[in-house]
Amino acid sequence: MPLAVLPYLMTAAIAQTAEPDAPVEAGRDALSQWGRYPWYDSSTDELQRIELVEPWDWDWLRDLFNWNWNWGGGFSMSWLEIVAWTIIALVIGLLIWLLIRAYLQRHQIEETETAADTESPEEEQRRFEALPEPAQRRRTGLLDEAQRQYQAGNYDEAMIYLFSHQLVCLDRNHLIRLTRGKTNRQYLRELKRRDTLQTMLAQTVVAFEDVFFGRMSIGRDRFEACWNRLPQFESLAAREAPR
Repeated sequence: MPLAVLPYLMTAAIAQTAEPDAPVEAGRDALSQWGRYPWYDSSTDELQRIELVEPWDWDWLRDLFNWNWNWGGGFSMSWLEIVAWTIIALVIGLLIWLLIRAYLQRHQIEETETAADTESPEEEQRRFEALPEPAQRRRTGLLDEAQRQYQAGNYDEAMIYLFSHQLVCLDRNHLIRLTRGKTNRQYLRELKRRDTLQTMLAQTVVAFEDVFFGRMSIGRDRFEACWNRLPQFESLAAREAPR
């Protein structure tokens, strides 16, 4: 055999010897390139044990929905019945609260009316002297006159009496002090800490001033915008009255 061929034969023999380990090395390279596998330990090049976690048991939730609630061994309720009865109880409680609230508000209004009946003639005279001239002449029945004028279609006149009634209502509840010479803006400032009352009175003030000072006709819509809020106005005035 020629000596020149010997190196080639030795190289081939080495290659054949290394070929059995080639797939193993390729597998190692692949595992190292594609990240960490929980079942492979790269430090020992062996498989490692995997700790399995049992899945969450949701049977308790299914049992809850299918559960019948028992009391005393003879009475049972499903969860849907419990929810229904809870809602009914809440509705009944809300209705009772609304009734109590309405009673208390009405009671406060009646107390105010009773106090007004027992006030001295001087107090009534002070109030009416501070009102617009048509209301001064009537002295009593301001709200009745406002309703009569409203039903007759005289919305401008009705506004004068409605505004006068609101001022008297506020004075009787000690929320403003009706005094001759005071401006409407002063009355509004006296309600500065009672935003809702102030807003409702301001709406009436603007309509009243358009009629009384501006000689404008406000029409039915503007009058009813104030008139329809009168029950809320009276109730709130009674509730806000200082005790």
